[in-house]
Amino acid sequence: MSQHRSFLSRARGLGASGTGVDHWWMQRLSAVANLFLTLGVLTLLVMQTGKSYLEVQACLSGLVPTVILILFVGSTFFHAALGLQVVIEDYVHARALHLFLMFKVRFGLTILALASILMILKNFFEA
Repeated sequence: MSQHRSFLSRARGLGASGTGVDHWWMQRLSAVANLFLTLGVLTLLVMQTGKSYLEVQACLSGLVPTVILILFVGSTFFHAALGLQVVIEDYVHARALHLFLMFKVRFGLTILALASILMILKNFFEA
């Protein structure tokens, strides 16, 4: 019976692997989160204009700025991973190279995100 269905009716709502819609939504949601978190980070930085290094460090080591910065870093690196995944899937067709690049991108972004979050937490706990 499935042979009589149109291509559209078989594919409706699903990407090539059945997860395309989820990936698309995650990109959009992380982009919106990045918009608001970027505004929060920019507000924090603008408020520091003209202050000394120690005053800036003291302000950014508070609980609310720390949470904003950690969410910003996490959301930004997550969004970057989603975007780079799409680029690799679209332009790298050799299976071994595709797997290698996906591993390298995810590993690299994870290391950078963790290093960034550790530095934010270091500032929080040392102040």
